[in-house]
Amino acid sequence: MQALPTAELSTPNNPESGNSFCDMDNRDFLNDSSIDPIEAPLYLEIKSGSVIPAGLLIAILMLAIALTTSGRLRKLCFPCDNALVGSWYDPVRPSLGWLVILLVGVVSAGLGLSASWSSLGSWLTQRSLGEPMSLFEGISVWPTVALRAMSIALGVRLVFYTLESLKADLNLRRNEMRLPKPCVRRLRKGRSLGDRWYEMASLLWFRPDTDPESPSNDSTKALNCERTLNDQVINSEMEITNISANSQFIKLWYTYYYYAQKHWRLTRATIGALVMMALWFLLANVFGEPNVPTRGPAAWYFYVSIGIADVFVTFLVVFLVVDATLFSRSVVEHLTAVESYWPDELVNYYKKRFHLDSRNLQDWFDIKFIANRTRCITQLIYFPFIMLALLIVSRSPIFDDYTFTPTLVIVQGIILAIIIGSVASLRHATEHARKTALEHLSENIVANHAKPDTVSQLESLSTQVCEMQDGAFARPLSQPIVKAVLLPLASYGGTWLVQLYAMPGL
Repeated sequence: MQALPTAELSTPNNPESGNSFCDMDNRDFLNDSSIDPIEAPLYLEIKSGSVIPAGLLIAILMLAIALTTSGRLRKLCFPCDNALVGSWYDPVRPSLGWLVILLVGVVSAGLGLSASWSSLGSWLTQRSLGEPMSLFEGISVWPTVALRAMSIALGVRLVFYTLESLKADLNLRRNEMRLPKPCVRRLRKGRSLGDRWYEMASLLWFRPDTDPESPSNDSTKALNCERTLNDQVINSEMEITNISANSQFIKLWYTYYYYAQKHWRLTRATIGALVMMALWFLLANVFGEPNVPTRGPAAWYFYVSIGIADVFVTFLVVFLVVDATLFSRSVVEHLTAVESYWPDELVNYYKKRFHLDSRNLQDWFDIKFIANRTRCITQLIYFPFIMLALLIVSRSPIFDDYTFTPTLVIVQGIILAIIIGSVASLRHATEHARKTALEHLSENIVANHAKPDTVSQLESLSTQVCEMQDGAFARPLSQPIVKAVLLPLASYGGTWLVQLYAMPGL
């Protein structure tokens, strides 16, 4: 039998073998780095050769966001030629100075963030001992923090947009109805802050005194302010004729204009947001805080601080829109209760158009003003639901192990009830105003039965009022709130479907 060739085998007693049991017995396994796995960072790394491209991408994103959200910045960088504004061709001549400053700023910020990302990511994840940065694995709160930070920026933008749009629309309605511009400083002069707060509360919650005897001191001040302002604006603006001396109608308009200023709206909305925040903390003490599945103090600090700021901004947007809705509802109720006397310039224009006298046109003017004013307000109803939808998406289980507590459900239910209730109250007030206007028009038709042409025109106005579907007069199913309510429901349902079908393991 032929012997098999021998081969150099690794044996426990072979000192030349790399797997000597004797050497392994003498090794310190606890301090031997060769058996430790390589620790991967808990954040997305940017390779050394990709720092500049990543920084440029961040700069492009920052530039796009800045130019998209800031109208003033666009006007600074791309001013229009005022001499040709409104023509078929409005040339845009970029301002090189502002463009250079903007580009240098965003590029510097982008490159700086890209270069320091490794240190920043390591600090946020506490050197691989804290919260990991992952998107859809269901183990990280950092996507929630980022989404809520963007929600804060959006909410602040919506606050400023709401204030500006309400002010611009009010001035547009003032010019459209030929109403005088109140002298705000004179209305405020000589009156304490407590008196102004009481008057504002009276406008919001109480019906006006309809006794048309002697005009009040406030009405006299309004008349004097109107005369002074008319003398000042005749040469600079369109000529404004004197409004009929009805004290209650004048007081209503001047009071409405004064308390519709930005600082009053923001003050009322801030009070509502603070009250809602206090209610939130009260409910949290009773039913428990929403769970915060964070690891490490850095993630907890960012999650809690940005979360509180996002909730407050959301409440601010909600109550800013609710305030505009309830304030308009109160004005509609007061306008329905008092006898209207619209400016002579407006009346004379429509007298020639409809061949009717002033008394037969006042109710139609009321409905026209209410419809045009509430059109702007009803369109703002989308903003609170957008913010609520972002709050719901930010606590989706596709990001982390979030749960819905009774506190969240109760607060969201209260917010929905407040928004829907304010819209319902505005619609109720506008429908009551429509009913009152139709009754007055019917009385005028009966009073002018001997004038066939006048009766025909009054019936035409009555038909227009009855078929009005603009603003808050729109049918219930055509109201913007019907579509807006679907936003939070769609966001919740969408995240649930993503979790169920796209990521079934979460």
